[in-house]
Amino acid sequence: MDRIYVRQANITFSQSFVDTLRSNGVIITRRDRYNRSGILVNHGNGKPITVNPKVRNFYIINQPDSIRLCSNKVSNCNLLDEFYPEMYQSVEDVDKFPVMVKPINGHHGYGIKKIDNRSELEEFFRIHNLSKYIIQEYIDIKHEYRFNVLDRKVYQVSHKERQEGLTDEGGFIFVYRSLGKDAKISQKFWDYINNVIDAFHNEVGYDLGHYGIDVIKGKDGKYYLSEINSACGLGQFTLGKLLEKLKEKYNNGDLENYRVRTRNENNYRRL
Repeated sequence: MDRIYVRQANITFSQSFVDTLRSNGVIITRRDRYNRSGILVNHGNGKPITVNPKVRNFYIINQPDSIRLCSNKVSNCNLLDEFYPEMYQSVEDVDKFPVMVKPINGHHGYGIKKIDNRSELEEFFRIHNLSKYIIQEYIDIKHEYRFNVLDRKVYQVSHKERQEGLTDEGGFIFVYRSLGKDAKISQKFWDYINNVIDAFHNEVGYDLGHYGIDVIKGKDGKYYLSEINSACGLGQFTLGKLLEKLKEKYNNGDLENYRVRTRNENNYRRL
């Protein structure tokens, strides 16, 4: 099979993540131009990509435009508003507390804050620019899960567990515990996840092929979308499953939707 690249965004990834990629023969890059064949998993990088037109077999999983859609919480919430906790348009619209404030282009929990009352909320936005944040209904979490998706199919389910303390950069620390190939997920939960996937791809088509869906199960028994993450961490087990799926799809010719077309082919697509 052709070489596999993971193109990283300009955010901090853990050394264990980098080591896991390298130990599995994955080429880590931030390049914008590619001159050799391969499969590129564009991991959270929204910058444009150029592929040499002489290269016939180059596959891009995750187009930059769709990554930018995922990283912007307002756009993502508007796209999938039926699945997210309620989002308030202004401080005046908030009619119940607590709420969560989150940076629009945040990641790894940086800048997230729980607000317990109106005076705290007003004080927060005396200091911070409202245009850079969203205000969202607070959900009392019972469990949180990650569903890793490739080509519209879930290939891995993990229980997401927050740890004590913060990273050196101030982000949350999570451990993901695989639920294995026979994850005990209710049919109601699977229906919810499949509805999220269908609704998302009705908007983006094949332009986002690999991502993580983070879902909260509230203490009220309801499910809430936390985020769709195109730069989700990949442990040894999850990465192994991803590479296995990519090889299988490559060998079966099932990656055609992600292949960059040259100028001499029908349906040539400029990136």
